[in-house]
Amino acid sequence: NTMTHSKCCIIGGGPAGLTAALYAARAGLEPVVFVGIQTSSQLSTTTLVENFPGFPEGVMGPELVDMIMKQATTHGAQVEWADVAAVDLTQKPFKITYGFDNSEMTAETVILATGSVAKRLHPPG
Repeated sequence: NTMTHSKCCIIGGGPAGLTAALYAARAGLEPVVFVGIQTSSQLSTTTLVENFPGFPEGVMGPELVDMIMKQATTHGAQVEWADVAAVDLTQKPFKITYGFDNSEMTAETVILATGSVAKRLHPPG
């Protein structure tokens, strides 16, 4: 069982992670992007996005995420539908542990683009 190695590993499947994957792929870094077991970026759960350049009539959030992912993979990014459990940044190459079976890979570069989670206010009344 040989551990896989990547020049570039991106953790996060939202617009920042996928854009990083696109640029890294175009630079020939053959990135691996971990989007998780389900895409749940804020953009993927948004309805109409009216402030993204190039879409004068707006675009639905999930559709935009799909388009960015397709563009990144078209240029050579590899998508992993697995959650990252741990990242060891104490020595190079960096070690990433992921998936239900705790698979491991190493990478020269790790980009963390994990995004944010909306914190809902639940005021009384």
